[in-house]
Amino acid sequence: MVKFILKRIGTMIIAMFMIILITFTLMHSIPGGPFTNTKGVPEEVTQAMEAKYGLDQPMPVQFVKYLGSLLHGDFGPSYKYTGKTVNDFIATGAPVSAKLGLVTLVFVLLTSIPIGILAALKNGKWQDMLLMAIATIGVTIPSFVIASVGTSLHRTARLYHQAPAGALYLR
Repeated sequence: MVKFILKRIGTMIIAMFMIILITFTLMHSIPGGPFTNTKGVPEEVTQAMEAKYGLDQPMPVQFVKYLGSLLHGDFGPSYKYTGKTVNDFIATGAPVSAKLGLVTLVFVLLTSIPIGILAALKNGKWQDMLLMAIATIGVTIPSFVIASVGTSLHRTARLYHQAPAGALYLR
């Protein structure tokens, strides 16, 4: 069992490394850079910004530094918002995402368990077939479609109002 777990962890590490490497390589293969479209900025300023963020160094050096930063939990500075780091944005959004995930989990558990019990009690009857059809439709529809329809229904019903940072609160 320990051998199996260690093998899985090793596979996970290799997969994560490959994902990071491929993403890093693809981002560097795109023409331009984060400061390319800045209008009216002299070339010297652009070069100074690239030097400040280490973008003037060779790609392997940038990758090793990037990998080291990731291992320490540092996702680097924001190129768009000066004085902010990516960690700041994650720290701001993580509580809202966790709250949304928890609310979703509670909703799913409170609805799916009674539905499953009902389907088991009415096995083979029309109620079971209806619940299975609804479950199949729910699984086959892409989540972005469900989210769009849910948002439209939500706004139509006016049960909630939108607060700053995307958080939802009851009226």
